[in-house]
Amino acid sequence: MDYEIKDCIDSGTEYCPCPLAESHDCIICSHLQGSTFCDCKNWKGVCVYNTLKTNGNKAVKRRSTYEGTIVNKSIIGDNYIAIEVKVPHHLVEKLKDPGSFVFLRTKNSSVFFDAPISIIEADDEEDILYMALEIRGVKTKAIGKLEINDKLFVRGPYWNGVLGLKNIKNLKNEKAAIIFRGIGFACTTQVIKRMLANNNQLEVIIDPSDIKEEKILDYLKHFNVQIKSLNTMNDADLSGEVVEEIEDLIKNDIKLIYISGPDILISNIINKFGDVVKYGCSNNAKMCCGEGVCGSCTARYDGRIIKKLCKVQVDPKYIFEGRWLL
Repeated sequence: MDYEIKDCIDSGTEYCPCPLAESHDCIICSHLQGSTFCDCKNWKGVCVYNTLKTNGNKAVKRRSTYEGTIVNKSIIGDNYIAIEVKVPHHLVEKLKDPGSFVFLRTKNSSVFFDAPISIIEADDEEDILYMALEIRGVKTKAIGKLEINDKLFVRGPYWNGVLGLKNIKNLKNEKAAIIFRGIGFACTTQVIKRMLANNNQLEVIIDPSDIKEEKILDYLKHFNVQIKSLNTMNDADLSGEVVEEIEDLIKNDIKLIYISGPDILISNIINKFGDVVKYGCSNNAKMCCGEGVCGSCTARYDGRIIKKLCKVQVDPKYIFEGRWLL
């Protein structure tokens, strides 16, 4: 039977239970969804309900905001920059998994200016976070004006920048494909690192888009992977060359495709190739608080189902199925 399995990225961590449990909107616990019986989804070894009760019906600790220092900055394309930020060691240690991200803002900005930024690499020897961002709106424009040695605020850690984490982490001794477009490379390198650690063979298809290809290759040069550069999209459709390449990879018995890029790229690939392989993808939900409270990440689905995508961890094939566009 094929059915959707939802998880919460924070369940069982030091940040659980969260404010959603206080309001009986917990993603995992049936008691904390208003039910009178226990029907835990994806048991993590910790009872969310019991933890909330023993904590006086209050959420546990929230993420902290740290001061970081920009130690390097470079231009990697038109309106794209890469930055290296030195932060406390204990924060770096918690940002080494696929899907890790933080919220950044300038020191003279309010919390409304927090911008979610994926972690390319977390160097726990030098305590530096490597990140890239597109200078596009009011939040990123403010960050883009900062220079080397300037300070900024870093809030984290957060981990739901990638969907389909179960598929990615469980794949071992197999073949897989990594496909990314433009700034999508920023949440790809840690996926590659995890999949190589599990002894998988990878082909990486890069579509630089508006980013300089040599800058992307600099981040990939240390990985033992096959790399192909090609265009992935023709307007709103998949390009013929990427379709042909994926078809060849499927014939070569790949088991998983990870896609990092715009939703239309992810959706087109999943719709085209269906259940032939498993999937992982970048989480492109809009985020502001990262705690499921503000509602900016909320997506609505058939059956009046609501998913708070800053926290809900789900198989990518269920991200677009039954989703309301209006």
